[in-house]
Amino acid sequence: MENIYLRESPSKIYIEVTTRCNLNCSMCVKQAEGCGIRDGDFDLNLSRSILSVLPDINTVILSGIGEPLLYNSLSPLIEICKNNMQEGSRIGFQSNGMLIEKSRVRELLNSGLNLVCISVDAVSEDIFQQMRKGGNVAGAENAISIFREEALALQKELSLGVEFVITQKNYRELIYVLKDAISRGIDFAIISHLIPYDISLTPLSLYGKDTDRAIDLYERTRESYLKKGIDISRYFNIRWKLYHSEEEDKIRKAVEDMLLQAKEEKIFLNLQSILNRNEKQAEELKAIFSEAEALCKSSGVELILPGVYPRGDKRCEFIESGSVFISWYGDVHPCHFLWHKFISYISGWKKYVNPISFGNLKENSLKEIWNKPEYINFRKDVALYEYPVCSNCSLAPCDYIYSEIFEQDCYTNTIPCCDCQWCLGLFNCLR
Repeated sequence: MENIYLRESPSKIYIEVTTRCNLNCSMCVKQAEGCGIRDGDFDLNLSRSILSVLPDINTVILSGIGEPLLYNSLSPLIEICKNNMQEGSRIGFQSNGMLIEKSRVRELLNSGLNLVCISVDAVSEDIFQQMRKGGNVAGAENAISIFREEALALQKELSLGVEFVITQKNYRELIYVLKDAISRGIDFAIISHLIPYDISLTPLSLYGKDTDRAIDLYERTRESYLKKGIDISRYFNIRWKLYHSEEEDKIRKAVEDMLLQAKEEKIFLNLQSILNRNEKQAEELKAIFSEAEALCKSSGVELILPGVYPRGDKRCEFIESGSVFISWYGDVHPCHFLWHKFISYISGWKKYVNPISFGNLKENSLKEIWNKPEYINFRKDVALYEYPVCSNCSLAPCDYIYSEIFEQDCYTNTIPCCDCQWCLGLFNCLR
């Protein structure tokens, strides 16, 4: 099977056309401490550096940190992409929808835009404005309707969808948002967990640190031993006792065998964390996701869901799909996680993230940068998935990954992917 990331050209390009925005969303990285993102717009002249790869590109996403509709050269850039890409390729962006006007929508559709995603996180006005300060429900709903109506009027093909960032505040609104969006003619819906860029946002996260594989192993072990009258959930109650009963010795032995099995299967299992997880809420979230799946299936709408738990089997969709990320000032990055400088609290601890760039379009073409040996080796290393799952480690936090400058993880890997939750299926974006 061909590895797309080893082709001579990328297959998908994300271009950050602007970092300016008309809203002040509480969950946005721009509002966070340590944010290294400057306001600026993509120089249209830099598009010359991507022309040689456009015939090989199947998707161009004109979004980053910022509102694409604030970019004055959006239509010309779409036209450049359309005129150099294969028939049937996708050109689109994600928008908060507040700046949508019919005349602008017609211009964009006539330029070649055929993929649009509108951010909608609630039907309740109060919750919506808490999450997207400066926005409103009516503006987002209106944007969906205008794009669908104008696409039909112009007889243009348009894949139209919504993205919903799910948090403790709004997860019970998901079904209502989907029903409303479906009634307005969407084709897809993307659901993503919250990335807590500020410590105050960590209580709003709905996911825990324990992977689905770790929880599955624990549950199978617990159920197996319960049939024998042994309750391994009592482990921490008896662990440090000087003397143990026969039953308590069996509990210790059962847990030790489970941890050994986890090690053999390369499962990071933090027993204390698993025992402390919020099972009730996880079950409620599973039920909501199941209802969302049934609703979208019956409506012919594609639904992209995150995991209820982090995924134990790592997969970087950005690397695997041959994606490349371009900042507004021309730097070329390998993925969403390493696109910007920021601080996050994804695992509950302060995490410094520094961008990785393999070149700039002012100095080299995108194809030249893509084929640099160091960039090829980076993609190969990521796709091996031989790095740990730090958030699920019983020894975390450690200096390997929580220092301001990442040097290596505990496996001696120098790629900073060990604490990236994108590859664990928690976060989604337009792709």
